[in-house]
Amino acid sequence: YGLGQFVLAASVDKYGLYAIAQYCDELVPNGFGGTEPRFTFNGVISTAEDAIKVLVTVASVFRGMVFWGPNGVAVAADMPSDPVKLITPANVVDGLINYTGSALKSRHTVAFVSWYDPDNAYQPNIEVVEDAASIDRFGWRLTEVVAFGCTSRGQAHRFGRWILDSEKNQTETASWGASWDQADIFPGDIVEVADPAYAGADFGGRVASIALDAKSVTLDRPVTLVDGSTYTLSV
Repeated sequence: YGLGQFVLAASVDKYGLYAIAQYCDELVPNGFGGTEPRFTFNGVISTAEDAIKVLVTVASVFRGMVFWGPNGVAVAADMPSDPVKLITPANVVDGLINYTGSALKSRHTVAFVSWYDPDNAYQPNIEVVEDAASIDRFGWRLTEVVAFGCTSRGQAHRFGRWILDSEKNQTETASWGASWDQADIFPGDIVEVADPAYAGADFGGRVASIALDAKSVTLDRPVTLVDGSTYTLSV
C-alpha cells in the first residue's frame, strides 16, 4: 500500500511471501506458559521514508530481507528450508572455496531489545536477553536493537536470542567463484558445501554422462567403493 505506482502487484513474489506468512503464523511458546504467533507486526508508518528503507524495515519484523529478483521484488526470511544446491570443488572456479571467520569482538553476549509494551500504553520498553555462557567467556558485550512494530515481550525476547545465537554460532563465511550453473541461487537460499579440504573426505563431484538406459552414470573421477557399504548418489 502506497508503493503501487512503483511496484506492481504482479512483480511481487506472492508465493514466497505466502510461505513466509505461514512461518510467521506458526504458534510458538510466548515465555509465559501460552503460545502466540512467531511474528506479528503492530505499528504505524507515519512519516515519509525512502521506499526501499520502509520495505527493509518491515521485512526485519520476520528476520527477512528484500531484494530485486529476476521477476521483480523478492523477499527472503531466515527460516528452515531445504538446500537448493551442492557446492563442491568440481563446480567452483579453480576448485577453491575460501573461508573467513568473524571477529571475536563482533560477538555480543547481551542484547537490549526495544519493544512497545501494551500494558503501559504502548510506551517503549527494554527486554534484556543474556547468554550466560558467552558472558563467562567473552564478558559483557552489549548490543542495542529495536524490534520494529513489536508489542509482544515474548517476540522481543526471541529476537534478542536470535541475534545472540547467530553471532555465537554463525561465525564462518565461505566464498567462491562460480559459473552460470549457480546463477539460480538467490539471497536467503541454503546450499550444502562439500569441501574435501575442510571435511577431510571427498563427498562431491560432477556427473560426466548418463547411460541411455539410465542405469549407470560416469563420474568425473575414480571412486573407491568399500564392500558391504551402501552409497547414495544425489544429483
